[in-house]
Amino acid sequence: TTHDHAPIDFGELGTQKYGEYLQAAFEQIPDLVVVPATIEVDGRVALVGIPMQASTPDGFEFEKDLVVVTRFDEELRIVEDHMYEYDQWHEARTQFESPAAGPRSTRELRNLVTEAMYRLAARLSAGDVSLQGIAAENIVLDDRRRGVSTPTLHGLAEFESNVRAIIEVFDSLTAENIAIRGNRLALNRVRMVKDEFVAPALGVFESDEHGRLVRGTTFDQEDLDLALDELEARFIAGEGAEHEFAILRAGDVRRGAAAPDRAAAYQALHTPDCRVTDHRLLSWPTETVSDVVDQIRADRGISRPRTTIFATLEVLGDAVLITQDDSFVTPEGSITTWLNELAFV
Repeated sequence: TTHDHAPIDFGELGTQKYGEYLQAAFEQIPDLVVVPATIEVDGRVALVGIPMQASTPDGFEFEKDLVVVTRFDEELRIVEDHMYEYDQWHEARTQFESPAAGPRSTRELRNLVTEAMYRLAARLSAGDVSLQGIAAENIVLDDRRRGVSTPTLHGLAEFESNVRAIIEVFDSLTAENIAIRGNRLALNRVRMVKDEFVAPALGVFESDEHGRLVRGTTFDQEDLDLALDELEARFIAGEGAEHEFAILRAGDVRRGAAAPDRAAAYQALHTPDCRVTDHRLLSWPTETVSDVVDQIRADRGISRPRTTIFATLEVLGDAVLITQDDSFVTPEGSITTWLNELAFV
């Protein structure tokens, strides 16, 4: 079933009608270049931004940008397409995130820190900058941004004063949870907005056992790896202390994804007889470490890692379970994001 949400409305088409429409379109426009600029996949639903360039047989050239939300069945056959104009991106994302769009991955990043952030956002939206009960009296904020930054803040009064100054300058202050560790650590993407100006940053925040913020460290948005390293270090210093070795090895996997030679880094982190099983719907045909190394080398030049985030990390004995949020970029600038679950021993 195809839904066209663009001004030219084809309504709902069955498979045969949709095929006839596409065949007619390709006959009229044989010289059609379609390169997805962005791809976001969640379960069996994909959100794709598609800039198109085409020319007709009589020499007419045109460009058209579309956003498509595609739903797949269990055998990865397309069962539904929703097509939008590029300026309808908000409507496309709403469709993509709708439960009716189909089965998807589930990930809810919640712990004591994220709950504190939700309470903070609620107070600020109500015009209340009192942070009593949200932050501890002994809170410490360390600003490691290289450009405009603040001195290290000590105590609740200095924290409140800093938040008040931000609110007086910016129209809004929001925080998006992108990774958690245990029950008392979270990495957030912070956005401070004033009209068209956006000041982004990354923040690693820690709470006490009562859910009050006790420590925060901010980084430039370009310093994602540094922020993830800080999250790792704080986890080892606190709740994850007994699992230090496993946490460090998991960090090596993440750092290896950004190494100049990803294949060599992957090979160095695994024993020669390690068995690799890919259970994803869109999977690699791999069984051994050598299979994965060959696949990584085959992908060289097609795409390279842009970011690798371990959104969650749990340790049980020698086993580690990770929610891995990957982003890749092609030489042409197209970006693909992929959410995976990774378990290893």
